[in-house]
Parts: sequence; C-alpha cells; structure tokens
Amino acid sequence: MQDWFIDYLKLEYKKYISLMARSLNIQDLALGSSHGNYGYIPNNNGFNLANTSQDLYTSYSLYLYVQNLPLLKNIFLFYSIFSPGYNLILSGESHFATIYKLLYNIDYNKIAPPPQIKYHI
Repeated sequence: MQDWFIDYLKLEYKKYISLMARSLNIQDLALGSSHGNYGYIPNNNGFNLANTSQDLYTSYSLYLYVQNLPLLKNIFLFYSIFSPGYNLILSGESHFATIYKLLYNIDYNKIAPPPQIKYHI
C-alpha cells in the first residue's frame, strides 16, 4: 500500500473518530465533494463530512449513516457541476471507496453502472 494512501486513511480515521466523539452535539452537517471539504468551516455545533471525490451516492449514504443524530437540524450538500454524472467507483479515485467501506460500511456493490442509452436520429 502506498504511503500517501496510508496517510489519507489515517486522516479519515481521525475524522471518523471525531464524528463519533461529537455525534451528540452536531446540529449542522456538510456533505459533498472537495468544494465542501475545503469551503465549509463548521462552527462548534457543525461537522464537515464532505470529502475529495465524494459522489452523490456517497453523500447520501453518509447521510443515512448519521440521519439519527439527536440534534441534527441542517445538512449542507455541496453540489458541484460534475456531481450529477460522477460515480466514485467508476472513477480514477475509486480507491477512496475502500475507506468509506471500512469506516461507514458503504456498499458500493449496489451501484448500477450508468445505462447505455442509444439515440436514434
């Protein structure tokens, strides 16, 4: 395993531990791609769960993971121009799916490939 991936895994594990430790006080939650990861600075009652290469499936799955937080009131979804067609598992960043599976038990086997639409003119 490459060093950068191990470092990234450690960083995401720290984020996971922080989420668990603060779960009873989180009112605002950010989800979405790197635009949210780098663009949202949470207050004391907020948490940033957005991340690099996070697709809509992952964002939704993370929402399902935390939907029962007792004080959760607001969810900020950072929706980027590439979001509608981006699929993490089919991208060059698919290695991040391993981390989401390990930490949040997100099942990427349920993702159907995009339909092959053929247009006849």
